[in-house]
Amino acid sequence: TISVSAFLLNRSSDLLVDPPLDDIQINRILSVKLDEFTRNVKVILGSELCTILPQNCIDALISFSYNLGCNSLKKSTLLKKIRADKNDLPAIKAEFMKWVYAGGKVVKGLQRRREDEFEMYLQGILSQYTKRELIKMYMGI
Repeated sequence: TISVSAFLLNRSSDLLVDPPLDDIQINRILSVKLDEFTRNVKVILGSELCTILPQNCIDALISFSYNLGCNSLKKSTLLKKIRADKNDLPAIKAEFMKWVYAGGKVVKGLQRRREDEFEMYLQGILSQYTKRELIKMYMGI
């Protein structure tokens, strides 16, 4: 769920606008914010990482940052793990799954979101390899 008011007011309360925003205006606002997050994430990743990471991986990190803020990504062990080895999928999944808590409790919606983000990241990594290469990697050949 995306809270338009959170973007407009930098808080999550309901926004009362008179007249109310229409779908076109809301989509424009969200598009501008998404472009902003995309630019910020690419700056955090740096040109080298942006070059070697498939787009799905970058998209997963944009989604992560969109939900948690760019500073969370910038300071995260998730980013450190990706920088160390973008293919260390068990470690990267574990790092995504650390971000499922609110008030000290697991939130199912956050858990689903992190699983979806990891799945997007995984698809990006797997898209770089042929089936034969994946089998060799998996079998340690």
